[in-house]
Amino acid sequence: MAYICIRLYHILKDMRRYHPYYIVCFAIAFIAMCLGCSDFIDPQQQAHDLFEQSKQYKKEKDVERQVTTLMQAYDLLPQIDDPALASQICQALGNAYMYREIYDESLAYSREAVNYALQEEPHGKQLSLAYSQLGRTFAECYKADSAQVYFEKALDQTMLLQDTTEIAVGYGQLSVAYRVSKDYAKALEYAKHELDIYLQHGDSSYIPQAYYTIGATYYYLEQLDSAKVCFEKALNTQNIYTIQGSYQALYHINRKLGNLAEAIEYNQLNNTMKDSIANMARDEMLAEMQVKYDNEKLLNQQAKLELNNLRLTLFLTFCIIAIVIIVMVGSRVYRFFKRKLTESRLKLEESERVINLNQQEINRMTHEIAEADNNFNEKANLIIVQNGLLQKQNESLMDYFSNNVPLLKTLKEHPKAIKDWKPIYELTDALQMNFYTRIKNEIPEMTEGALNICCLIRLGFTTKQIATIVGIEAESLTKRKGRIRDEIMNNHPDLFANKMPLDSFVQSF
Repeated sequence: MAYICIRLYHILKDMRRYHPYYIVCFAIAFIAMCLGCSDFIDPQQQAHDLFEQSKQYKKEKDVERQVTTLMQAYDLLPQIDDPALASQICQALGNAYMYREIYDESLAYSREAVNYALQEEPHGKQLSLAYSQLGRTFAECYKADSAQVYFEKALDQTMLLQDTTEIAVGYGQLSVAYRVSKDYAKALEYAKHELDIYLQHGDSSYIPQAYYTIGATYYYLEQLDSAKVCFEKALNTQNIYTIQGSYQALYHINRKLGNLAEAIEYNQLNNTMKDSIANMARDEMLAEMQVKYDNEKLLNQQAKLELNNLRLTLFLTFCIIAIVIIVMVGSRVYRFFKRKLTESRLKLEESERVINLNQQEINRMTHEIAEADNNFNEKANLIIVQNGLLQKQNESLMDYFSNNVPLLKTLKEHPKAIKDWKPIYELTDALQMNFYTRIKNEIPEMTEGALNICCLIRLGFTTKQIATIVGIEAESLTKRKGRIRDEIMNNHPDLFANKMPLDSFVQSF
């Protein structure tokens, strides 16, 4: 509508004698543009508002509306340039799907949250929170190894930020991850670190929960006396769920220790607390129902208001269209457009002539491009053949050197640990186009052990031979290759066209 009015304004502007029409069309165009722009909202502000609204739905435990609102915000992410906000939205989606036990979706959004947080410079607290969310999702899937990796990354980030509270949370998360993997000794170590930080710097409200975590770990270690002490300290809290869990744990511990009187007492306290929690849950449910009713009432009122605004907009639009039609059907405007149409026809004929000439030029250029493509394909095929011959020649040379160079022949026939690696480095440079020197200069942070493995791979040693030479198991060597590859990818992403294995990278370097 605004476009039509503006075009009419420009056309009538040339008709200097029709000043009344000019003024009317200018006014119409201005009104139409105001109506067209009135509903514009900045995508970034809209995404932020939707994210804040989803928090309210989360408090109300309305998961469906929370996810729907977050998905609306997620759809706006390509239009905004705010990695922190994008990471928060993806984290919230990952968290929502995690609690709904839709783990594939949760992992996907949690990974996106990490990717967005990595785009933020410098890396801040948002990256730590993203790693924690991804770690919690893996822990929920009982993938303890992956959970530990991301919890450790989150802890490293919080240590860089020197946020004592978040560092304590990081230790607590690692404790849970190790407890899931049944490494109770490690779980206990990290849980104690968490408690120490809370005792020195943290909020006292977190201390009972830390004691609860340590008590649970002692319970799994069958150290019931220590577990009992920790659970008794965990009772010094206002969190009724922690209190109820502590009562239940103390009941089972005293029953195992043979303290039947205490076990009965704690069982009664546990049952009383369960009843209190049930009553509280019922009250919360009633409160949630009232909030939902109030929200639906408010939404209905908003819908009515929007309907009235829509009706008003439609009425104004109808009035504008009617005025435009009246202006356009004037006889003088008709004659003007007729003259313009004749001029347009002449311009169109001239344009067609130019198009025909351009088409001929395009056909000629297309023919030349086709010939160039044929020449390029022939040269590409020749290069492929030559590369194949060079590859075969290189393999033949490597077989020859492996069988005739004493050091290589001895190591391949009888692999053993090497103390002096200098001959290997020199041999690698001599046979493989200065491979050792090039990779050391290109990736200066690579450790000596990683350089040793890369040189042996380049010289054609098998995984089993390399494992024997460096003195580790073949399975450990495979994992170490993966770590070397990940370090190179993180520090030098430009060296990897895709996520290729370390062996392929070394041979192509």
